[in-house]
Amino acid sequence: MSGEIVETRDAQLVPLDELKPHPRNYRSHPAAQIEHLAESFRAFGVLPTTVIARDGTILGGHGVMITARRLGLDAIPATRLDLDPDSPAALKLLAALNFLDRLALDDETALATLLADIRENDAAALLGSGWEDRDLTRLVAKINPAPPDDFRDYGSDVPTDYECPSCGYAWSGPPK
Repeated sequence: MSGEIVETRDAQLVPLDELKPHPRNYRSHPAAQIEHLAESFRAFGVLPTTVIARDGTILGGHGVMITARRLGLDAIPATRLDLDPDSPAALKLLAALNFLDRLALDDETALATLLADIRENDAAALLGSGWEDRDLTRLVAKINPAPPDDFRDYGSDVPTDYECPSCGYAWSGPPK
C-alpha cells in the first residue's frame, strides 16, 4: 500500500438549503446524538466531515446537517464529489461512511483513561464527545469488574481440602 497515489479533497462551504438527505440513508439521529454534535460544534466549530454528491445529496454527514439546522447555521463545510447520488459508487460511499468506523478496534483501557481525564474536573465535560457519564461507568466496570458488595475477602491462609499437583490450584468441596 505504501507509495500509492491517493487523491485528497478539500471541503467547501455549502449553504444548508442546497443540501438534501439521501433517500436511501438508513441511519437515524436521535436527540442525544444531536445534543452531543451541537456541543462539539460549539466547542470546536463544524469540522469538514460531510460528503455530498454533485447535486448536494448527502452521502455522509446527515447528523451534521440536522445539527447545523437546529443551531440556525446557514452553511457547513462539505466535500463535494462528482457522483450521481444513486450511482453504485455513491451508494457504496453512503454505506462505507456509515459503517467503516465500526471496523476499528478500541483499546478500552486507554479509552476509559481518556474519558476519565476529560471528566476529571467537570462531570458535564463529556457532553460533545458522544459519551455519557453512565457509559464511562459501565466501561470501567467492564475493564475492572468489582466483586459484589457482599463478597467476603479471604486471605491465602484459608484451609482447602484439595490441591492440583500440576498447577497448584487449591479448592474445597468435592474433588474435581
